[in-house]
Amino acid sequence: LKPIFTTTPHPNAYNRCQSEVDAYAKGRPSYPSEAVEMVGQLLKDKNKHIVDLGSGTEFQETAVEPVDNMRYKLMELLPNVPALKGTAWNIPVESASQDMIILARCFYWFDDIQSLREFYRLLKPGGIIVLIWNMESKERCEWVRRLRDYYEVYDGTAPQYQKGTWKHVFKTEKAEALFHPLQHRRFPFDTPTKRSDIWTPIQSRSYAAIVDEKSQNQLHEDVEKVINDPQYDLPKDDTPFIYNPVTDMYWTSKK
Repeated sequence: LKPIFTTTPHPNAYNRCQSEVDAYAKGRPSYPSEAVEMVGQLLKDKNKHIVDLGSGTEFQETAVEPVDNMRYKLMELLPNVPALKGTAWNIPVESASQDMIILARCFYWFDDIQSLREFYRLLKPGGIIVLIWNMESKERCEWVRRLRDYYEVYDGTAPQYQKGTWKHVFKTEKAEALFHPLQHRRFPFDTPTKRSDIWTPIQSRSYAAIVDEKSQNQLHEDVEKVINDPQYDLPKDDTPFIYNPVTDMYWTSKK
């Protein structure tokens, strides 16, 4: 297989990352230590090579990012990590050279057989794909459920993790010939936050970042209405408090 695909990124993802790179970098949390440890367990050796289409681990990593502003921000924050311009369909890395590909909060933008074929080309025999997402939990927190009800109104037809359609490609005959079935584990990720930090990750979401100014202002008002609701007793100042997302991690290996 050769890297012949030149499909362009989804416009929502591209426009969001170009225009809201600082909000994205500031507003997206990291991952629970248990999930990071599991990545290490899957690799078994830190002297392994990783392509990261989400970027930011302690291993020998090469980051691939199609959006210039996001790549520049990555180079600023992680100057020792090689950052290459590329897409999931055309990754400028040698065939059979990688032990793992990490897809952090991104696979739903390119969930097709072309990207899986490109991953197959990059991976060594038995190489691993890890897909990971942080998700605000409606089940663990009522005020977060209300926030999601407000901002997910704007997602329209934009690809999103919670819709689950990204899984379909792994169940196709062509994908099953390349990779073993997906495995899944969920981690609780109780995370310190503060009032002034609630809006930033919402603003960085692809669909929220590109709506018109009137809609974005209305969404901001709705968010403030929720966090000011006295039934939740959230701090009125920037006193830290805990909110309760979860981290979903999926993985598969090359046949």
